Amino acid sequence: MKVTTPVVTAIRTVPPADLSLLEGVPGVDYKDGAVSFTADDLNASYRGLERLVGVATGAYTGVLFERLRGRPDWTRLESDYSQALEQRWFDVESGRWTRPRPAAPPARKHHGFQ
Repeated sequence: MKVTTPVVTAIRTVPPADLSLLEGVPGVDYKDGAVSFTADDLNASYRGLERLVGVATGAYTGVLFERLRGRPDWTRLESDYSQALEQRWFDVESGRWTRPRPAAPPARKHHGFQ
């Protein structure tokens, strides 16, 4: 198969995945639950799709919070969570915490790209 460049790439989400937070981001075309973008080549298109899947599945935490709100100890959990977020912010601002370095992704081939 021969792919012409640039590559127009699109991904549509199915709830609970969600990409609506990308609506209005320059360079990203969001419409009706789908995001499309133009990439220089197939490899860049694939990497972009991988990242969009990561963004879309970030919405899964909404399902977690729905479940937690139904628990009898929700008030305590919510308070603990809020305090942990606040503490993390203070730790970052004071230099007590830095983001861990991400692990290098494994080398791989995909769809014949080498």
